[in-house]
Amino acid sequence: MKLKRLLLVVGGMLVLAVCLCVGGSLASNIVGSSAATPGASATPAPIAVRARGEVVPVRWADLAFDSPGTLAEWFAKEGQTVKAGDPIGRLDTADLDRAAAQAELRLRQAQLKLEQLEQPADEAEVRQAQHAVDQAANAVSVARINYNAVLSSTLQTSALEDARKAFEEAKHRYEARLAEYERGEAAYWFVEQARKAHDEEQLALARLQQQADAQAASARGELARAGQNHREALDRLERLLAGADPLALKAAQLDVESARMALDEARRALEGATLIAPFDGTLITLHVQPLNRIGAGAPAATLADLSALRIETTDLDEWGAAKIHAGSTATIVFNAFDDKSLTGHVTEIGLRGRQSPAGDVVYRAIIELDAPDPALRWGMSVRITLPIE
Repeated sequence: MKLKRLLLVVGGMLVLAVCLCVGGSLASNIVGSSAATPGASATPAPIAVRARGEVVPVRWADLAFDSPGTLAEWFAKEGQTVKAGDPIGRLDTADLDRAAAQAELRLRQAQLKLEQLEQPADEAEVRQAQHAVDQAANAVSVARINYNAVLSSTLQTSALEDARKAFEEAKHRYEARLAEYERGEAAYWFVEQARKAHDEEQLALARLQQQADAQAASARGELARAGQNHREALDRLERLLAGADPLALKAAQLDVESARMALDEARRALEGATLIAPFDGTLITLHVQPLNRIGAGAPAATLADLSALRIETTDLDEWGAAKIHAGSTATIVFNAFDDKSLTGHVTEIGLRGRQSPAGDVVYRAIIELDAPDPALRWGMSVRITLPIE
């Protein structure tokens, strides 16, 4: 059985070898015959680049609000045509209105402050400032007299002296009674009575001293406050007489400029809450519904000019991109129509390729149609043939 199978394998190999030899000989004869024919020349088959693509508008855009917020309403519907400058929708502007009003108020406040600094000193204001200086000086004099009176008060000094003497006497009596007790000459009851008298005199002296210190501190603080008020009144008078401080004037001018910039920004944010059509076109998609929140820069609506469509390739490979050029003719067959094919020409070839989902490098080529066709729609798939010249 094994010998029979082996013979069959060997026989098959011999038959295959004979066929290869015969076929090679025939091929050599055909090539030689063709080469030997006088005047014969080979005509190469036409070569073309083939790619897939889709119909896209020449001009389209995903429109976005400049400010985040809650969509209040749309002014147009999907499929409706709009003109450049038409409002398409708006956000709820309650917060933006308040921000703009606050910015206007801050600007007005900064302007008023600057105007006050720029105005010359009023004579009545100068007189009032001088009067304030005089009053402050009088207050300083009164506070100084009061402070000196507190420090030199005979009644207070006498009371403190009497309290010190009473305390010293009570201390000596206590020490004497304690010594007598330690020698056994007196009962401890006398020591206890002397200690109580000592503590009472010590407490009385401490209270009087505390009162005296508090009165002195109060008078000293009043004198310091009066001096501070006098210096502030003098400074105000000097500023009025000298006019606006250059640094303060410059700071006020910067405050006005900063407030004006903040107001401009608030107004731009308010304007950005309305979506404006940048060009004539048709609203293709509204991406958000009223009362829903949308972020700044997020697509809100898609607008396209459907009056001018073109073809963009989706899988033009590296070889094809290298073979065609701007101006190359193209034949376009539409998958949606059995009998429709149009012609066009290449207007642009991408300078940089991108990687397709399959991992190949593909380039985008743009093909303008030679004649528009109203039956075409955005997104229709096509097959493109571009003959190599």
